[in-house]
Amino acid sequence: MKLLSMIVACVMGVGACATVAISAATVRPYILFIYVPGGWDSTMVFDSKVGNTNFSQESGARLARGKGDIAYVDHSSRPSVKAFFDAYGDQISVINGVYTGGFNHKEAQQKLMNVAVNKSGVVPIDWLAYYATAAGGGTFPYVCIDAPFVGGAYGHNSTFLTSNQLLEIYFADQYPSLSETQSSLISELQITHLNNILSRYESVSLAQMKLLSWRNNFLKISSLRSVVKARLTGLQFETSPMLRSGKFAINLFSAGVSKVVAISADSSPKWDTHSDHYTSQSALFEKFFDDLKTILDYAAANDLSDNLTIIVASEMGRSPVFSNSNGKGHWPYSSWMVMGPRINGVSVIGLTDSIGRGVPINPLFGTALESGDPIEPKNIAASILLAYGVSYAAIMGSDVLPLSVMITKE
Repeated sequence: MKLLSMIVACVMGVGACATVAISAATVRPYILFIYVPGGWDSTMVFDSKVGNTNFSQESGARLARGKGDIAYVDHSSRPSVKAFFDAYGDQISVINGVYTGGFNHKEAQQKLMNVAVNKSGVVPIDWLAYYATAAGGGTFPYVCIDAPFVGGAYGHNSTFLTSNQLLEIYFADQYPSLSETQSSLISELQITHLNNILSRYESVSLAQMKLLSWRNNFLKISSLRSVVKARLTGLQFETSPMLRSGKFAINLFSAGVSKVVAISADSSPKWDTHSDHYTSQSALFEKFFDDLKTILDYAAANDLSDNLTIIVASEMGRSPVFSNSNGKGHWPYSSWMVMGPRINGVSVIGLTDSIGRGVPINPLFGTALESGDPIEPKNIAASILLAYGVSYAAIMGSDVLPLSVMITKE
């Protein structure tokens, strides 16, 4: 068997080591990353604390089983959650107890995307941009729509998908500053329904650029008009920002234009529920899973189901108990959901303890450990890169441990 990698995992907090062989990836799928802004309450769907007296209890919540016997939290006010787990449960990998880095939204967003931030001598880089480039990302390898990003060494330019949805286009290389190309770019990027063209640009002197590289980048940028207009047909009438962005992403994938698209579940951080918590989050979860199922159905209609990975994450969770205003504060542990080729479906990986803190796990088998570090976004990112044959060590270092329990062997 051709090996992609031999993962040598020294179990967190103990000296024992083990190995697992991961077969070479035959495909590098498109990735749709869905960011949930504000911080969702993992205990309402992914990480059941039903009956745990250390947590505020949602009346009527119960532990249920979806397709493939995957566990989730069910509630009569969220039928779309049940419908989703009944339809896709055997394809889902849920990762609980993910340490998101703190109580501040911006810092947690950076940790979500910038897996190289603590690696000495490495320019901060968005790991999805890294994958998009390594996987041969097309004209616009990585597109962000209202999602957090860490550009680092990657050039990018901006426009708007609709009047309030920021669209970021990333390239694997840098290109001239706006001041040197402004008039030409503005004339090239007059797109119907898209305002505030080119709100920012990487600042690089034209004198430092090779003529061919500049010419190629200009051609990429100038083609944005026709690409966006063609892929937006009909979508501007979608009332849900997530649906509009998600279908736009599928259109980009089916056209071979992009490899990764990151979108937001909403244009504002409505999930930051410091008041009226259960009513608000329940309605948000219901709408989210309904939209996600519609996006997956749309992907299937475009023959992308077998070549699409979905990653869903929020920058933080919610505190175990209510505040005085029936809200929940910020909490530095959350849950992710991943589904796609070579992702181990029907799996719930990681856990939180009796007061909601992430528990260290054995990355090979998923079992709890008595000591060590909890799961972090970089461990999940490393797992996904490894599954699809992209070196995670190049941006994270070899000391980062992927969760090989997340990856299928074949």
